[in-house]
Amino acid sequence: MLPCWSIAVFFLYMLMSYLLFNPARKLLKDRQDHISSELDEASADKEKAAALKAEYEAKLKEIDKEAETILADARQKALKNQNRIVNEAKEEAARIVKHAQEEALLEKKHAMNDMKQEMITVASLMAQKVVASSITAEIQSTLVDETLKEMGESTWRKLVSKTYGDALFALAVEEHMVDQLYEEAQAVAQILRENTELTRLMNHPKIEKEEKVRLIEDIFKGRIGDELVGLLRMLVQKGHYKETDQVFTYFIDRVKEYKKIGTAYVTSAMELTPQQKQAVEQKLLDTTKYVQFEIHYTTDPALIGGMVIRIRDRVVDGSVRTRLEHLTRDLERIQLKVGECAP
Repeated sequence: MLPCWSIAVFFLYMLMSYLLFNPARKLLKDRQDHISSELDEASADKEKAAALKAEYEAKLKEIDKEAETILADARQKALKNQNRIVNEAKEEAARIVKHAQEEALLEKKHAMNDMKQEMITVASLMAQKVVASSITAEIQSTLVDETLKEMGESTWRKLVSKTYGDALFALAVEEHMVDQLYEEAQAVAQILRENTELTRLMNHPKIEKEEKVRLIEDIFKGRIGDELVGLLRMLVQKGHYKETDQVFTYFIDRVKEYKKIGTAYVTSAMELTPQQKQAVEQKLLDTTKYVQFEIHYTTDPALIGGMVIRIRDRVVDGSVRTRLEHLTRDLERIQLKVGECAP
């Protein structure tokens, strides 16, 4: 019986192993495989995390380096700006000190000049008192004669031309005869300049004034207005016939200013073309108060190039000769300064 029981137990064991133990083993094996897979995945995730951490730390180091570089550049720029500001402050301080020194020196010179002027004034007053106390009638008469001699013939002619010229101009404006007397004065002045024989007779000392007056009336009366005939008669009677041309010139100039007619004298190194002359006239009209111009053109090769324009007392010199003269003077001044600075 025992062997049968053993066999039965064996078969039962085998049956239980198949029905119970094998599924349990399989379940354990699957669980073990699952745990192993999770461990492998965890290990892989750990390695990825470690790689990400290393990458992050590397980026942090790069950021730190960039920040340090930026800070270094900022420090360097700040240092340069600081040096620049300090240098500019030093230069400004030096300029202020130099300006103050120059101002002090200038004030000193002004004070010295004022003192000199005051001394001159005092000395002049003292001299005036001393001289005034010694002036006699005879000395005064001598001084008057010397003054008259110093005035000269040209001064008297200018005075005569202005006196009679202003009187004729006032008459022309008052009587509304400006254009008429202007044209007649130009014609008479031209006749007197061209007729040298008439001038010689009118200035001859042995011909009486009455004869000279009759000569003037015979030539001009009825041909020009009574106003100019009367002016010529008065100049002869007052002994100022020599100033006749200057009187008419002064009157004509007054009328030109009244009518805004300018007179320009243009001297060029070579003859100007018609286009250049037109450009000159237009430029003068655009830059002056005049509405019309009488332009007299001459040439002067000594100018080398360019031209010189003169209107009354105003002169515009654009000649090459003058520019060379200015350049020469500038070079001489530079040479003089270099010589002064040399040790």
